[in-house]
Amino acid sequence: MENFEQTSYNPENPFSDEKQRPALLTVLCILTFIGSGLSALSYLCFAFLNFNTVALGEMYSSFPGFQESYNAFLEVEQWKFFIIALLYIASVVGAALMLKMKKTGFHFYTCAQLAILITFYFLLGGAFKPNIFSYFLVFLFVGLYALNYKKLE
Repeated sequence: MENFEQTSYNPENPFSDEKQRPALLTVLCILTFIGSGLSALSYLCFAFLNFNTVALGEMYSSFPGFQESYNAFLEVEQWKFFIIALLYIASVVGAALMLKMKKTGFHFYTCAQLAILITFYFLLGGAFKPNIFSYFLVFLFVGLYALNYKKLE
């Protein structure tokens, strides 16, 4: 016998038990995959770069303000960048869980984002402290995800 059970949401069948994922949630998850995914990759690269390389600093030293940022970058220990990369990976995992309509994804994402802000402030400090725009984006995304919280399982 054939199995006629639906495996995905069918808009033509309003009596389906499966929940439809809101478009806003899908867009937020995609933006999180892009932003947090690229951040995780970049911080992993920072964590494994050879910090004794001075060629980068000499190549871009003519840009205004670069030397101060470069010196601050060299002072940060590699394990701190690795911790931040792991937090961004946790953020991506949270978004993936929310894309699958799981409430635990919201908690993963929120804790990871707040931990990133705290980690930036206490571990990196100096030139890497988060600015007001960073706080705004974190609270905006957490707030928009919270609007969809009731629809998650």
